[in-house]
Amino acid sequence: ASAAARWRVALRIAVVLGWCAARCSGGASAYTLIGDVAEELDDGAIVEVGSDRGEGSTGFLSALANRTGREFFTVDFSSEGFANARGVCGACARQGRGEAFLQERFAHESTSGKIA
Repeated sequence: ASAAARWRVALRIAVVLGWCAARCSGGASAYTLIGDVAEELDDGAIVEVGSDRGEGSTGFLSALANRTGREFFTVDFSSEGFANARGVCGACARQGRGEAFLQERFAHESTSGKIA
């Protein structure tokens, strides 16, 4: 996809997440709305920066990656977040700062070398 198309998808995701963050209630979670635009994403890995603390985002995104044939990584700096992620998806979990993982390790650990 072109750079313009990728930006449109990214903007759509940001708008959906912002809308839901402002209005979702009764157990609705913004991350579940990503599933609505998953088919529009480029090929590549799904990377979650900040693993879930019981709300289910890591499991949801891991399942979405499996369903769409993508790699999945979740990165959390805290021992608690890392342990939770390991319990949900095992080898997909990384401990550290998300930006450091993306800058220093992602290209070496990902088979696709790119983010969806």
